[in-house]
Amino acid sequence: MTRFGAPDRSVEIPIAELPAVSGWTENYCWDAYDPDSQIAIWLHNGRWHKDRNLWHEFIAICIGGKTLYSRRNIGRLPDPELVGASCLEMRCLQPFESWSWEYRGPALEAPSAIRQSTAPFDAVAVLLDFKLAWQAASPMIDFGHGTEPGAQSSHYEQGGTLTGTIEIGGERYNFNGPSFRDHSRGPRDLQGRFNRHSWIHGVFPSGRVLSSLTVETPSGELMLADLFALQPGASARPGRFDSIILRSDIEDLLKPFRITGQDAEQTPVNILVEPQFCYGFTNDHPNDLYVGQDPEFPGWRVLEMPSRLTWDGEVTFGNVEFTLPKSTRINDSSITLLGPKLVHGA
Repeated sequence: MTRFGAPDRSVEIPIAELPAVSGWTENYCWDAYDPDSQIAIWLHNGRWHKDRNLWHEFIAICIGGKTLYSRRNIGRLPDPELVGASCLEMRCLQPFESWSWEYRGPALEAPSAIRQSTAPFDAVAVLLDFKLAWQAASPMIDFGHGTEPGAQSSHYEQGGTLTGTIEIGGERYNFNGPSFRDHSRGPRDLQGRFNRHSWIHGVFPSGRVLSSLTVETPSGELMLADLFALQPGASARPGRFDSIILRSDIEDLLKPFRITGQDAEQTPVNILVEPQFCYGFTNDHPNDLYVGQDPEFPGWRVLEMPSRLTWDGEVTFGNVEFTLPKSTRINDSSITLLGPKLVHGA
């Protein structure tokens, strides 16, 4: 038992025996932002749909909203308890308490713009090397279902902090910032069931936690609309939104907005969200990620925005993730999405 009272180690590490369920998969996703260095990190590991014993690892590191380093690899590590595919190794040190991250391998360098262009060639790859430590800063939040509800599904999230060093192309950076993660298991096939989504979250110094997930179907119905706005020590029960926050274009992405609703005790929730900058990649069904945003590739545009969150005067940095509908087209490939100002000094 951990100090957060979470389940045992088997819930944290990759499942040992894959269920014989059509479309079943397993995914780990992490983000973090250091407001001092203005470095954002986004990592995803998911079972590859063509062979679920292989993993696809996807890494994105954005510096100052100007330069994006990213890489997609597919493979399998010799230790079945590690999360990663080839160059990335994420190890659970203590369930729901601490993880270590290590990566040494290539990363593709490109401007951090919402660009309808293919991924950079390997010829421009630089060496990426990081050693980072993740430490829990909040209890686990159990959503009580899979990200896409279905058989043998689960989905939990947790706030934490990430510290360590990153070396990119010979430049060394110290990293220290808030982080958030999720781990989901269950059937997932986006085709025919998914149009767009939002995932907004953050953990505050006092222990407050914001965790929200909204998924819309192609017909405009809400498949999920989960809001967890938790005070320190509160049980992880969902509240409700006053209004749903989704996006269909890029025009208003970096404008501040508010999350309003009620927590599980019907106490009003009002959280100001100020995106700092934006970077992106592509997702395609059943659930795979790709570097770049090629207009000829019929995937969804995924946009990540490290964001300043303010809740009753308390400030932290979290993350906003939007997926735009497949029909979205970006006419100006030179658009660089930087906020009207980068807000720091929380």
